[in-house]
This record gives sequence, C-alpha cells and structure tokens, in this order.
Amino acid sequence: MKQYPRIFSLSTVGVIYHNNCDYLLHPLRTDFTGGSGSGKSVIADLLQLIFVAKKEFWESGTDVMTTEKRTVEGIVLKQGVDQGQGHFGYAFANVEVEHNKFVIIGTHVQTNARSVFPFVIQKGQNFDPEVEMSLEATDQFLLYRDFLPGNQILPIDKLKDHFEKRGFILKHFNQRTSEFHRLLFNNQILSTDFSHDDKKLKTFAQIIQSFARGKGVGAKSEDLKNFLFANDDDQNKEYEKRKKEIEEAH
Repeated sequence: MKQYPRIFSLSTVGVIYHNNCDYLLHPLRTDFTGGSGSGKSVIADLLQLIFVAKKEFWESGTDVMTTEKRTVEGIVLKQGVDQGQGHFGYAFANVEVEHNKFVIIGTHVQTNARSVFPFVIQKGQNFDPEVEMSLEATDQFLLYRDFLPGNQILPIDKLKDHFEKRGFILKHFNQRTSEFHRLLFNNQILSTDFSHDDKKLKTFAQIIQSFARGKGVGAKSEDLKNFLFANDDDQNKEYEKRKKEIEEAH
C-alpha cells in the first residue's frame, strides 16, 4: 500500500461549527461520525476549498441551521471587530510527503472578497512557482495555534510575515490556481495535473462533493456512482454493466 503522500492532519481557524481545531487523521481510518449539525460535511467542504481552490466549482452541503446551501464566505465564523476588511478564516492540511516530513497546503477565506485564496507553506527561503521545483518539506507540522499569533486571525499578508520570522515561506496564489495545481502535481501531492484542464478539476470537485453528500454505499447509490465516476457517461455505462453483474451474481 502506498504510504506517502498522505493527509496527516486537517486544521481550522475561524471556521463555522469547528472554530479553531486540529484533526489528526489515521493512516487507514478516515471515517467521521457525529450528530446532525456537528460539522461533518464541513470537513469535505474544507477539503474541496483546499485542493480545488476555485469558487466557480464550489458546491457545499446544506447548513442545518438555515436549511440553505452554504456559501464560500459563509464558511467563516463571524467573530471579533470588523475593521472594513471583513472576517478571515483558514483551513489547512499538513501533507506528510515522507516519514515525518511535511508540506502545508491551505486556503484563506476573506468574507468581503467572496473568494478563496490557496497557499502553500514550506521550509526554506526561495519560492518560484514558475520553475518546476521541489517543495522543501519541514520536519514540523503546523497546528491551528500557529496561525493565531497574539490570539488574532491575521490577513494573509501579515500571516506571511509571521511565518517568515519562524523560518517558513508562505506563498499564496490569489486567483492563479493553475500555478497552485501545477506545483502540487509536480511535487506528487496531487496525482493529476489540473493546471490547464478545468474539466478535470470540475470532475475532481464533484467527487469530493459526492463524498460530502453521501448517504450510503449500496449498489444503487447515486452518491457512490458520482464518487466513483463523477457523471462521466462512458464510466456510467461501465458502472451499470458491473452493477448488473453483481445483481445477477447475488
């Protein structure tokens, strides 16, 4: 079984239902349980924000408090004093690229910008995404408290300065998601290059969305079909063929 890369942990800073929290993920067991409204589907929403990083492909679960679809900016927990910059929220994953070596992948949401801004944190001093380079992994994974200097949620530029003082380099990509996805592919964090193929990226988003909405994994489950094939016509035909074989075997 392939061990690396893997998502070592998922952290939230100023996110609805979770506020500031760290989730360490087991290398095999990645199931989440909890009552309605505990924030399970938000976990998949955050994975979507981090790795898809494109608002136009965003589709969230339904907010149990309002029975309406969550918006990107609705992910942010409203707190503190608004000084005209909106409210900030972060979600990030420590990706273990080899044993005890980590690269941090995340997203920054600012409510008044109504968009998501992906970022990568690595060790070292140089960062040129135009060059096909290897990210320099660090032997230290980050937790939510590392994103709260002075117990404050900072905008991305000030957070960048904070991490540079600690020997990390934070690079955020604004709306240049092609650079972001190319960097992840070049470093084998994503197995598919989404940098110039929006169709593939949308399919990837749909797969994560089906995971968020899934109610079961039976042979007739639409969620299972979407998770496996993302509504691809040719793959759907193959799915129906295999499903018939299973039913006949039973």
